[in-house]
Amino acid sequence: MAFSKTLLLLGLAFAVLLLISSEMSARELHEINQTQNSSGTDVEESSNNGGWQR
Repeated sequence: MAFSKTLLLLGLAFAVLLLISSEMSARELHEINQTQNSSGTDVEESSNNGGWQR
């Protein structure tokens, strides 16, 4: 019983950590795109970093 509570608590802590780190990454990416757009770089040019071509 104590093992399952510990495992649940660790899983919850990991989920919160993952959520916080993804929010920080999204914020940094947004700031990078804002600085590129203000310097005259087009969004379409800056977002094509490989992947599927449309």
